[in-house]
This record gives sequence, structure tokens and C-alpha cells, in this order.
Amino acid sequence: MNIEENIKLFQQYQKSNKLEKASEMVDAIAYALKTDGRTVLCANHILEFYLFEYYFKTRDYEAVRYPVHRMYHSLAKKYMERMHFDKAYEKLERAAEWNRVDMDIYWEKTECLKQLGELKKLKETTKELHKFIYTRADIARYYRNIAYYYVEKKEPEKAMMLYTYSNMFSHSKTADSEINFLETALGRECPEYTVEQIQKDVKKIKLPVGISETTLAILFRAGQLELEQGDKASGLECMEVLYQVTGDENIRKIVEGNS
Repeated sequence: MNIEENIKLFQQYQKSNKLEKASEMVDAIAYALKTDGRTVLCANHILEFYLFEYYFKTRDYEAVRYPVHRMYHSLAKKYMERMHFDKAYEKLERAAEWNRVDMDIYWEKTECLKQLGELKKLKETTKELHKFIYTRADIARYYRNIAYYYVEKKEPEKAMMLYTYSNMFSHSKTADSEINFLETALGRECPEYTVEQIQKDVKKIKLPVGISETTLAILFRAGQLELEQGDKASGLECMEVLYQVTGDENIRKIVEGNS
């Protein structure tokens, strides 16, 4: 049976909620594609190749066109719907073997860790993924995850500060709800932090105060190289993401000049 046929069977089993059968199918696909022990990457976006090569210090990998990571990921979400968070986490671990820089996989892993009560691992995993973040929404979620850790560790002041900081990057109902909960628990309103004050507090608990400058430089270089090599769509996408994060007028000019 070829890979395409296995993918169809996987989709059928998953749709009918035969999760063990679906799992067998995706394992068979993974085995067929990865039998020599080589590192693989199923990328969602051109930037992921640049991030992977830089942070894992290798170009010795195979780019796989079949979305094995997404199959494991979608299977994990099915297990999460059934509240089987241990099984979901196992599938997410397999998904990450096929794409080590996919933020969606990491976020689902942290959601499983919350449900499993693995607070230390939640904090460690969240901190590890910082270098892969390149959007305002993801850096906001990064701070919300650490805030959740502090809520569970009964350190509400740190949690409130981090939820507030997350909203400075990308406003969310989740952060608002948690801030309201903490205000009620503490019996007082959330302080009106200045950016300088809150960044000082973030540094005190040994967290970065934003997206990695190295990752932003990779994003710029990726966009630059793709434009130079004639892939205008990929190059512009990288530059547009960078502009959304930085608001840099020079980046805006590059985008406008290539649109």
C-alpha cells in the first residue's frame, strides 16, 4: 500500500473517530518516510527552514512534502477532545519529530501539560520555545503560559503582571478574564503599569522582554534572500510579518517597493 492510500485511510479512520486505527496509519506513513534515521522537516512556511537550520545548526535534513506533523497534530487534538491528554501529548511528541519549530504543536503540548498538572515542565517547555517565536500573537501567548504557571504556584502578583504584559503585544479575552479573576482574588484592581516598569519586572523573573532579536534578524534575512532569489511571495510574507512585529518604516518601504 502506498503513502497516498495510507493518508486516505488515516483521514477516513480519523473522521469516524477510530483513533487507534488512524494512529496505526500515520505510524505506517512515518515509517515509510523515515527508515534511515535522517532528520526530517515538514515545513509550513519558508521561514521554518531558516529557523530550523539556524537553531539546530544543520543543513543535513530531508524536506518531506507529506504533512506527517499535521497528521499527528490533528490526531492529538482528537485525543484532547476526549480528555486523553497523555495520549495527546505522545502524538504531539511524534509531531514535533517532523517539525521542531512548529509553534502550533508546541502550544498544544503546553495545553496538555496544563491539564496533566505538569507545571515545571510547562514552564520549561514554554521558555524553550521562545527562540522560535516571530509573531505578536505567539509572544503574547508565551507570557500567558508563564502567567498561568504563576497562578498555579500561588504567585498572583507575577501572574497579573505577565497577563498585562501579554496584552501589550496582542490583546486577548483569556488574559482579561485571568486579570479579572486575580483582581477579585486579591481584592484590588490591576496596577496601571508603564512599559518601562513592566519590562523591569519581567527581567526580574529572568524572562525576555519581547521577541528574540536573533529571530527577527533571521526573519529579515529570510525575506531578503527570498526576494533576491525571485520568490517574491515568500519574501514579502517574511517582510510583512516583520513589519507587523516591529513597525519599522524601512521594512514597510521594502514591502511597498516589492508589492
